[in-house]
Amino acid sequence: MPLQGLTGKHTFESFLVKVHHRDTNEEIRILAYVSNLTPERLFDSMKRFPTFHVTELGEIVEVRIERSSDSESKPREEESSDSETVSAQTSTTSTYYCHFNRRRGLLLCFTTDTLEEAGRTMDRFVNHTNGIFPLWIHPITFDKIRREIQSKNPDSIISEFHAHRYKMDGEDVIRPNYEERYFKYMADDGRFTLDELSKAYGVLPTSILFNILNVCKFRITNMGRFAFAHGDLDFLFNIINEVLAKVLETKALIEKAKIEFIPVNMGRKEVKLPKVIPVDIVFSREIDFSEVDRLVDNMSGEDFNFEIFDMLLMPGSIHLSGTIVDRNKNIGFNITGNSEKITLSPRKDTNFDSMMQFYKMITERLDLKAEIRASTIP
Repeated sequence: MPLQGLTGKHTFESFLVKVHHRDTNEEIRILAYVSNLTPERLFDSMKRFPTFHVTELGEIVEVRIERSSDSESKPREEESSDSETVSAQTSTTSTYYCHFNRRRGLLLCFTTDTLEEAGRTMDRFVNHTNGIFPLWIHPITFDKIRREIQSKNPDSIISEFHAHRYKMDGEDVIRPNYEERYFKYMADDGRFTLDELSKAYGVLPTSILFNILNVCKFRITNMGRFAFAHGDLDFLFNIINEVLAKVLETKALIEKAKIEFIPVNMGRKEVKLPKVIPVDIVFSREIDFSEVDRLVDNMSGEDFNFEIFDMLLMPGSIHLSGTIVDRNKNIGFNITGNSEKITLSPRKDTNFDSMMQFYKMITERLDLKAEIRASTIP
């Protein structure tokens, strides 16, 4: 079993061979992240993270997490008829095998934990480490990838999916005023049902279980989490590579936001003055004041925790300004905005991950079709 008790030194390729030829039917779950850290900084952060026990195995890094929990048994009846509650402490160990491709900035973590448990475990680390972010796929892009997989594999079966509704303008859907919608569907006609629900209720998939007969059975989510059941592992990795290429496009746009130091001659001395280069989140429609007002009042969620300081929000033509702080990572950046766009301006320690998280929040809560673009501010 390759995901328990792995020893020795391994290349990434030799590790994948063990995963592919494992002697169990247990699913392998894969969590993917993008990062601009060096391998040394990334793995040093893992070693210093509470609850992580890290061992280097060549190109593979083993991370063990021990969990203890108190469980109470039912009252035990004694001869005296008194009841006694027996408390027992149980301990479980989760194991993750991680590989970081520095050239591509891709961290992959393999485990047999469920995707939900694996997400909670690794997200605690990722959410509090600067310079790393889940391989998040924009909902529209995720749906396009789903359709491409179906088009190339017409006999593919979707036996389960999860779908959410996101805020879009101009939809012709049933009861459009109901913006909070979530579906979980389990049946082999999922590919047809998903199209029907998307058209009728304006939802997009966030998790899909594919079964491509005689090829591969796998799950893919828009948070960069994958589950491999059986089949051709290379098929799944081709999809991961396709996702990575699209995510890196967004990351590259966000990383255009930076602070450059411009040399300026001051008499006999040359000094370097900072020049802030921002990026824009451009809306697909005109945003009204009430939408922005609701957004700034509700900037925390399951996977983000923002707060705005020194805020100025004026109605009418809308003017928004302030400093956004990512409370999870203690990183800030400045924003200015109107009904057409929000401009993000980095500060000294701003990294791409907090800005990408902010963009994710905008697409989920304000305008799904909003786009990252190079700023028009000179």
